[in-house]
Amino acid sequence: MVGIKGSGLIAVGFAGGSGKKVEEVRKRRKNWEEGGRSAKKVEEVGSTAPQCEWPPLLSPSPFVPLLTFFFFSLLQPSSHAAQWADSNWALVPRYIAVHPGTTEAVWENASQSLITNGLMTMTPVGDGTYHAVIPLTIGASYNFMFFAKTGAVAPSGLRSNYTYYDCVPTAGTIQSGTQPLKVTSYDTSQTAPVRYGSIGTNNDARRRITVPSDLNPGDTFYVYANFADRPISIKNFDVQPMDTTKVRLTWDAPYGKWGQNGESFKAVDVIAGGFFKIYRNTTGSTSVYTFVDSVPGNKTSFLDSGLTANTTYYYILTAFDPYLGKAVDSPFFWGISD
Repeated sequence: MVGIKGSGLIAVGFAGGSGKKVEEVRKRRKNWEEGGRSAKKVEEVGSTAPQCEWPPLLSPSPFVPLLTFFFFSLLQPSSHAAQWADSNWALVPRYIAVHPGTTEAVWENASQSLITNGLMTMTPVGDGTYHAVIPLTIGASYNFMFFAKTGAVAPSGLRSNYTYYDCVPTAGTIQSGTQPLKVTSYDTSQTAPVRYGSIGTNNDARRRITVPSDLNPGDTFYVYANFADRPISIKNFDVQPMDTTKVRLTWDAPYGKWGQNGESFKAVDVIAGGFFKIYRNTTGSTSVYTFVDSVPGNKTSFLDSGLTANTTYYYILTAFDPYLGKAVDSPFFWGISD
């Protein structure tokens, strides 16, 4: 009986020393060598039976990865944002990509997301939360990011059939812990296991993980995130008087941390599920002002009415994502009702 050992070559056996069978063994050996694997020579066992003896790759390895399960969760929208998020943000499926190490930045193609083999669809829970469970090796490091993809019908303010990126900063911690809905508080002198950072030679901004070494195989570690962290300050905020009691506020669409470089960098979570808050005063104070109104994140203008003629009004516009991630306030701007 001949036993051929190796990946995909278990239990191929025959009796006797037929030349045809020997040639089959040689072909298998040749294929093995061409695949980059070393093979030992064909030896005679006893007087007749040839045996091709290769390294038994399917035998127990001296190193067995100790896996723990990471529960990645995109947080539920806040109750304040739910009026916008429920119908709009739910139209945009979310995905996650995970890549080993920190020398190459994760991306949506399979070669740069080896753990998830491309984009992995996150599961909607039903309350606005999306999650994915992925096994990772204890003590190992990874980088990851989220993606949002619109379909044929996109929320107002977004393009259909388009991919939007998880535009994150290069520093800061990400909520995580060993218990569901309970975030571990880490000493500031220690590096949090899940955080933002620079990855690869281009210093690309990504989310990164170092799996805690004190976890046990089979443990679940929870990671809580909001999409793209939080929006940046709104650009091109302007106020134009319309008549003696009205002014129109206008602004550009919100963007994430990677800047205003294209459609994919827009703050999709603000546009599809967030909102703006508008404030004003008549004193010019940068710390005391009155709330005027909230408008959906897909809006880029607002008409403020009921004003007093010949009065100067000062405005601030602030963007919020569905998770109440707050942007830096817009530059303080003023307008006069003529």
